Amino acid sequence: MRISLGGADAAARSSVGAELVLAVSGKTAAAFGTVGLAAISPFVRDEFNLSTFGVGGVIGVVFIGALIATVPAGRLTDKVRAGRMLGACLGAQAGALVIAALAPTAAVFFLGLALAGLAMGAGDPSTNVLVAMNVSRRRRGLLMGLKQTGFTLGGLLGGLLLPSVAEATNWRVAVLVPLVPCVLVGLAGLVAVGGAPPQPIDDAGGERVRSPTQIPMSVYGFFMAGIQLSSLGLLAVYLVDQVDFSPRVAGWAIVVALVGGTSGRIVWGVISDRVTSSRFVTLQLASAGAAAALVLVAVLESSVVLWPVLFAVGFCAIGWNTVYVTVAAESVSPANVGRATGAALFFSYAGALSVPPLLGVLVDGTDSWALAWFAAAAIAGVGLAASTRARAVAGQIESPRAAWRRRRAV
Repeated sequence: MRISLGGADAAARSSVGAELVLAVSGKTAAAFGTVGLAAISPFVRDEFNLSTFGVGGVIGVVFIGALIATVPAGRLTDKVRAGRMLGACLGAQAGALVIAALAPTAAVFFLGLALAGLAMGAGDPSTNVLVAMNVSRRRRGLLMGLKQTGFTLGGLLGGLLLPSVAEATNWRVAVLVPLVPCVLVGLAGLVAVGGAPPQPIDDAGGERVRSPTQIPMSVYGFFMAGIQLSSLGLLAVYLVDQVDFSPRVAGWAIVVALVGGTSGRIVWGVISDRVTSSRFVTLQLASAGAAAALVLVAVLESSVVLWPVLFAVGFCAIGWNTVYVTVAAESVSPANVGRATGAALFFSYAGALSVPPLLGVLVDGTDSWALAWFAAAAIAGVGLAASTRARAVAGQIESPRAAWRRRRAV
């Protein structure tokens, strides 16, 4: 299947449109049934008498499962129809939600969440393939951005819907709510978008399996994903303890950050398509913006001024993900997009698991939130250095070593 969004026949456009809708809805449904469950963690805590560490594990075990699954699933996705892979994963996630909802003990509940995370991580590369294979490079950043908003939209749906359902019924019913979109979108992947794998469009040939920029970009994904989850995981506690927000207002602050992140995933994609000379430049801008916004969080005391800063934190520290995945998809031959994006997601999931607990330990050990936010800004600076290095490796800027050798030669 070949398309350029400007001019194929109506049937081809309709088919490609269905695959793009599938990618967005699949990402949203998967996030709704994993990240969205964090919204009902207080109910689960009361049910199983969890410690604060256990409450943090509600999302932690999800990302452990995703971390395990994403690389092998990426390789498998390159061998099968991406829609079918996504459909099977969403079906498996629906089954995992049933296990979590019926769990008689905390151990079984966490097992269900881990299985849901496995399914989410296994389905992630297929959503990237559905976009990369059907959209020309000129519009890939925008469409990948729309697809990546599924993560933040799923979290928003969880925050807006699941606590109300849990209050009106109980938390077990709330866990089953995301099962419905998982099943419906999963069936769409299995039935409506079956058949042979699509053919890539207007991409250069080649058989690249590994890009020379993979190492610096893996570093970028690890640290920036750590900042992303730290912003979401620690922000509410910080606002309650240090800025005297009520828990309800702190929850709205998280919504503001997520709206910023959703906007950023689209806008950064458009910028990388149309404005900057390189997608690496866009990643540099996002990490620099994240560092600046996190410094402002550390030094600002006015809660009024803090609101636009929280939007900026989301825009930069969450929105970068779009361009990161697009770079991974474009760095290899079309036959290896699933494998490359799976590896990229592996490092971002690893960072999401590693960095937030370390910043939490820093807060506990120093009793200083400002120091933690400065550390987070420094970590974003590591992301800036990594994206600069990737740009140099790609031959888009001259490295200091190359410049030194050139001057010596002269």
